[in-house]
Formats: sequence, structure tokens, C-alpha cells
Amino acid sequence: QWLENDGVLKVPIPEGTADGGHLIYVRARNAAGLVSKVANVTVTLDRTAPLVTVLHPVDGSSIPQKGFDVLLELMSSDTSGIAQVRFRVDGGNWTLVPYSGQSSIVTLDDFGDHSIEVEVTDGAGNTGSAITTFGLEESGARVGSGGSLTMLLLLIVIAVIVAVAYESRRRRRGGFGSGFLDDLVHTHNPEAAREPLPERTDVQNEEGPGNDVPSYGGGTDEADHSGWLETP
Repeated sequence: QWLENDGVLKVPIPEGTADGGHLIYVRARNAAGLVSKVANVTVTLDRTAPLVTVLHPVDGSSIPQKGFDVLLELMSSDTSGIAQVRFRVDGGNWTLVPYSGQSSIVTLDDFGDHSIEVEVTDGAGNTGSAITTFGLEESGARVGSGGSLTMLLLLIVIAVIVAVAYESRRRRRGGFGSGFLDDLVHTHNPEAAREPLPERTDVQNEEGPGNDVPSYGGGTDEADHSGWLETP
């Protein structure tokens, strides 16, 4: 059916017309009643919002990682093509992203529960959206100044334990001299040091002269001194 038009082409869309490409035929008639040849133009009818699916992060998922950067991947399709893609985190400000590749890096503020809302606009001005909620969990401890101090203290404790074990084993085996731990954990007391042995003296055995035996009046020698005489 031909429709009269005064120059501005406005074509009513019949009810039930499907989205997609359609041909519109045009002809002109002058004041003398002469009619031109028929011309046609192809138009795309699009009254449907784009389909949007967030592939990552998966809705309801938990993401373990060390940092705050999250990969946003989405899939969208539309009859008239995608004109604009944008997203926002936790209801904040919108951020435009390039449509090519349909992916972007989203930087979050902290670990915990978050939401990312995606909005896609097609060439006809229709808008589709999708939202995903997920949890961001810290997969490993972040090493900072506090972590470095903790590690240093742990190393010191291990070193002390090893040193104590070594010193105890050395003393059980009768090592020479005092160990370095004596200076580390004990107060040095010169008066508590072992007294030197007195000079050797010869005493006469009860059985008679000529059977002199050496005797020492002190010391901590653990050898057998049975039968020896000691001087006061």
C-alpha cells in the first residue's frame, strides 16, 4: 500500500513486523501527475534490547587471588550492532569500555563481596543490562613491613633454638671450655671460676719413707684418688 508523504519520510510499522532488515519502496509524483520510477531503501528494524551475559566473574562465585584486579568478560549480541558498553562496580560511577573483545580489567577497592553491573546499548538506542555478584578472597598473605618483621623474628627464634640444641649436645659430649651461650645467657662472675690447683707437695706414706705420693689439695679432677693423702 502506497502512503502519501509531504517530503519528510515517516513510515508507520505494521503490527507484528519482525526485527531485522526491511525494504521501503519510494516513488515521486510531480504537479503534472508524472510518476517517477520506484526506488527502494533498506532499513533495519530493531526494537529488542541487546542480549548481555557476564562470563566472568561468574555470578555467585568466589575468586581467590592476591590482588584487586579482576577480569571482566561479557558476551553480547544484537540485530543492529553494539554501540556502547559500560560497567559500574558496587553501584558506583559508570565506566566506558571498548566493545572489541568484550573484556576489560576491573580494579576493586578491597577483598569481600562485590557486584559488577554491565550495560550495553545497540545502534537503535535499545539498552540491555546484566549484573553479577561475587566474592573476592585473599589467596595469600601480602608481605609488607609487618610481614618482614615477623619473618625476621621467626629466623631469630630458630637460630636460638638451634644454638641451644648444639650447646647442649656439645656439653654432653664433654666439649672444651665454656660455650658461647655462657656469655649470651649467663652473667660472667670471675669469683665463680674454677680455682687453680695448688702446687704439688710430697707427703710421707704411712708405710715408711721413700714411698712419697703426690697429693693435690683441691680441684675438680674426676680421676680416682683413692689411697691418696690430701694436705689441708
